[in-house]
Amino acid sequence: MRYSLYYVAFVMCMWPVITAWLFDDPCEISPRGMSVENETVVIYANNNCINGTIRWNYPRGNVLIHFISRDFSVFSVCFSNWLIGNALTFFDVYNGFEHKLAPTVDQGYYCTLPHKKEVIVRIQAPETLLYVAGVRYETIGY
Repeated sequence: MRYSLYYVAFVMCMWPVITAWLFDDPCEISPRGMSVENETVVIYANNNCINGTIRWNYPRGNVLIHFISRDFSVFSVCFSNWLIGNALTFFDVYNGFEHKLAPTVDQGYYCTLPHKKEVIVRIQAPETLLYVAGVRYETIGY
């Protein structure tokens, strides 16, 4: 009985990761391979997606994600914890400057400022090596 509870808990925790591997979701952003500590991986998000997930296996270094609006409108991007995502640090990159994102008080979302046409976010991995970290993202138009 004891092992069956562990098995059920394991499957429930790993279900989002397992389904992401089984189904190729065009709105999932996933840096491939194990990055090195000081490396920055650049990824362009699918501009047909208004929401999705970022799944980062063995997060190390940084990921720079470009979210580009299809209609050049003003929008922001918000992130919420999914799978140990609270270990990641988020930065809004604009005109060569970085602004560290703080979680909103009421719901714990990390949101960029509104930008026209493109939002660039740098996600920094923690010092401690993790197996996987993930967050949900959502673009919000204005």
